[in-house]
Amino acid sequence: MQPTLAFRVAGKIVSRRVDEGQVVHRGDVLMTLDRTDLAHDVTSQSANAASLRAAWENAAADERRYRGLDQTGAVSKSFYDGIRSRAESLHAQLMAADANRRIATDRDDYTVLRADHDGTVLSVFAEAGNVVSAGQQVLTFASAGPLEASVDLPEDMNLPIGSSAIVSDAKSDQIITRAASLRQIAAIEDTATRTVNARYIIPNFPTNLRIGQTLTVTLTSSLSDDMVVPLSALFDMGSAPGVWIIEPSNKKVAFHPVPLRRVEGSAAVIMPDQRMRDLRASGELQVVAAGVHDLHAGEVVTIASDQAQMQ
Repeated sequence: MQPTLAFRVAGKIVSRRVDEGQVVHRGDVLMTLDRTDLAHDVTSQSANAASLRAAWENAAADERRYRGLDQTGAVSKSFYDGIRSRAESLHAQLMAADANRRIATDRDDYTVLRADHDGTVLSVFAEAGNVVSAGQQVLTFASAGPLEASVDLPEDMNLPIGSSAIVSDAKSDQIITRAASLRQIAAIEDTATRTVNARYIIPNFPTNLRIGQTLTVTLTSSLSDDMVVPLSALFDMGSAPGVWIIEPSNKKVAFHPVPLRRVEGSAAVIMPDQRMRDLRASGELQVVAAGVHDLHAGEVVTIASDQAQMQ
């Protein structure tokens, strides 16, 4: 979860207590506003409520005293009704004044922006000295919990929720988990790239895994040996379709004929051979997806992996 945080009142920021990437705990102060005007309002409303309370208490005492006199006929009915009406009016005014005092106190409290949950500050959009309006975004915050990898997939790749994936560090290629689980696929695709955003939960993530870190997500399937590749990765040598893979030991490409199961929009479902299954199991499988018509066996190439930004 990545809530956007904002002040509930307008004002001038006087302090920023956190930086991007900082881990915070529930209740920690993130930013504060100048509370001078709001503090004056609290003082004014509190004084008004105190004055009305004193007036009402006196009026209530008078009402109790004259009630007995009214019952004995010592004072007229109209005189007692006036005393009672004044007490009731002052009580209503006191209730309104108390409500205004509470509102003023709440608004004064809103000058301090605190973390609602344990988590990490992702982005900061305001600095000390800035004047912000109520509800204006000042920072984004990732609540503590399982981290997720966000990756864009072809819009026609119909993966079921819960599908597994291998997640590794994009720089070191070190595998972080082989059991990432698909939690969500966006309902609306990006029309420019014809992709949809998918989020994979990373269980038991290492403590050195950072929000914003670049990862590589390798799709797997727990239901069969079939594998999904971009349609552009398929190449027909004349006898059968296949794909070019990069051998991890020497970074050279090798062509592997594979049976084509079906085409799903911009993706192809293939049945990998044993070498491809072994590389997939170890998280080392890399399939060339662009320029496949220009490759020759044994060439050393560099490919761009599907990379995901941690969010």
